[in-house]
Amino acid sequence: MSAEPQEFPENIIQAFPDDWPEEPPFVTQAIELGEKLRKRGLNPNDYLCAADARQALREVSPTPTVSNQSVPEPKIEVLALDRIGEGEIWRPESHDYLQQLRDAQAKARQGKGNAIKLGTPLGNLKIPDPSDGRTIIGDPAGARWLEIGGIATLIGMSGIGKSSLLLQMLILWSLGRKAFGIKPAKPLRSVLVQVENSDGELARVREGIFEGLGLSASERLLASNNVVIHREDAAYGFELVEKIVDPLCAIWQPDIVALDPATQLFGGNVNDNQEVAAWLTRGLQSLALNHDCGVIVNHHTNKPQKDAGEETVIEARYAGAGAAAWTNVPRANLILRDIGQRDAFRLCAEKGGNRIGWKNDDGTPQHHKLIAYGKDGIYWREPSEDEAEEWAEAKSAARRSRNSDKKQADYEAIALEALGLAGGTMRHGEWVTAMKMRGIPESGAKRAIINLKAGGRVINPGGNYQVDEDWR
Repeated sequence: MSAEPQEFPENIIQAFPDDWPEEPPFVTQAIELGEKLRKRGLNPNDYLCAADARQALREVSPTPTVSNQSVPEPKIEVLALDRIGEGEIWRPESHDYLQQLRDAQAKARQGKGNAIKLGTPLGNLKIPDPSDGRTIIGDPAGARWLEIGGIATLIGMSGIGKSSLLLQMLILWSLGRKAFGIKPAKPLRSVLVQVENSDGELARVREGIFEGLGLSASERLLASNNVVIHREDAAYGFELVEKIVDPLCAIWQPDIVALDPATQLFGGNVNDNQEVAAWLTRGLQSLALNHDCGVIVNHHTNKPQKDAGEETVIEARYAGAGAAAWTNVPRANLILRDIGQRDAFRLCAEKGGNRIGWKNDDGTPQHHKLIAYGKDGIYWREPSEDEAEEWAEAKSAARRSRNSDKKQADYEAIALEALGLAGGTMRHGEWVTAMKMRGIPESGAKRAIINLKAGGRVINPGGNYQVDEDWR
């Protein structure tokens, strides 16, 4: 059972066994010890345990004696205060945790290394406060697509335009505007570390985006100051994070660090799951937590495979080339997919889709959105409803055509089989009847004969169809 919260200091976790009394003795004694410290002008939170607190009291006021014998103090099982993790908890003084805590606090106070977290009790975890400032992309009062310390990936085929799409997103977010319905929590500053594009090429893309979006002079100035570009062609992996990106973050204090592309900036074996996971977590995630920012990584897909069939939703999440860690570690991803149109693509939120903020007309979450190349420059846009309907119909027609071609090929194979079973020669009407008996509609049978004759696979001298020996 637990006592009521107001009976204990705020920083004591109430987690006592059911058979403990209403007021566990060590808690009562801890409160009394705290009052003694306060009366002598001392702050109870400055001491890790009862022993430290009692020593401080002795230094202020000697222990009273009787007949020259020290009065033994009652053993107070005060809990050690953990102020390094999220929230504050107390642990028994006798726990091995105490020395670890002392060492960690000493290290943190001396400014050596990062603050060390030694665990947070489940009860200390808090529902995010909309005002806590940790949301980068998403609704601060709701779901967060990217928050401080988080990683997201943008995945697409080589040469499809991922770099320009990423830059356009960073430009729009720098203005506090949505990028294809993806809303930043505030105007964001970004540092883009990239390898593949020259400064001149990026300047050309920048101007195309500015013109295509119709940005005003003041918006262009703001975006130009809030998006910082660094081209890196030497360092990679952990060296890149420690020697290049970390100093960039210290100077520019970005909300987002963007890396383009992952394979070159990682520099290791993209198929090694342990190696990839270590770089993403110990490298990029730690960097993001230390600098209060998020990370977006541009990554390539695997090479397309013939006859791969339709992907399941789960398979689609693993579109990135290489190890599963490219999908498992990031909390969100966007995948740019070909839809069979020259200038149009489907942007899919396969992971974290419920948190991105896209909605269907009925208010349910939507996980994909059509986007297209700009009509008159290097930029991306959302197509009109008429364009979207036209592309959908074209895709449906292409699918019907593929199905029809496959079905007709099957008819032709059956037609040749029927011709062979008949001794290798048949008149037109007999051949059509033979195919109809095998389940082929009359129109399909006649089309099969026309195709076979046009393809030079059969001939019909004297009105009798037979396989062309030259074709054999």
